[in-house]
Amino acid sequence: MNKEINELREKFKKYNIDGYVVPKNDDYFTEYSKINRLKIISNFSGSAGLAIILKDKNYLFTDGRYTIQSEMESGKYFKIVSYEKIINCKLFKNLRLGLDPKLFTQQQIKNYFLKNNQIKFLSNNLIDEIKNSEIFSSVIYNLWHFDLNPSDIDDETFPKYLDTYVLPDPDLVIRTSGEARISNFLLWQSAYSEYEFVNTLWPDFTAQEFAEILARYGLRERRFGGVTA
Repeated sequence: MNKEINELREKFKKYNIDGYVVPKNDDYFTEYSKINRLKIISNFSGSAGLAIILKDKNYLFTDGRYTIQSEMESGKYFKIVSYEKIINCKLFKNLRLGLDPKLFTQQQIKNYFLKNNQIKFLSNNLIDEIKNSEIFSSVIYNLWHFDLNPSDIDDETFPKYLDTYVLPDPDLVIRTSGEARISNFLLWQSAYSEYEFVNTLWPDFTAQEFAEILARYGLRERRFGGVTA
C-alpha cells in the first residue's frame, strides 16, 4: 500500500496538484466496482469510503460501521475520519485537489471541497495509471527473471497478467446513461464484445430493458474480427 501511495504522490508535480481524491464507487456510481480503486490505494475493503492523499498526510473517510475495520486495514498510513466531516471539509485548506470527474456528481464536488479548496479535473484516473503500470512491470519482471522471450508475449500470454484472467471475456457490454464511450473499461477483454449504448441511467435500468437488449444481441452475427463471407 505504501508503494502505491508513493507512486501517486510522484504524480502530483506532473499534474500540478496538492492531493488526489479516491472514492469507493466507479463511474456507474456503484460500490460493487470490479476495479476497487479505494482498496488499491488504502487497503480498505469496506463498501463505503473515500480517501484523500496529500503530499504529507492521508485521510480515509468512512462511516461508523467501519471504524474498527478501517483502523485495522488502513490506520498505519491513513488518519481515519468520520464520513460526515467530508462536508465542507476543513481538515486542510487552500489546496488544489485532483479527481476523476466521472466518479463524482457536481453536487458532491460542491458540498465536499469547494468551500475551502480548489478542484482540478483529471481525465486520466491516477489509480488506473498505477495499476496499469503494475501490470506492465509484472510482464517485464517475467521477461527478465523467468527467461520469458518477448516473442512469447501474445494474445494468449498477456491476459494471464490481468485481474480478470480467471473470467471469460464478455460477450456483451452495456453502457448506460447515454454515454457513447467505454471509459477505458476492459479494453483488452472486450476487444470482440458486442456493445449496446442506452440512455437509461444505471439506477433505472430494468430487467425488461435487459431482456430486450439480450433479444437484440441474439440477432447479431458474431465475427470476432472477421468479415462476412
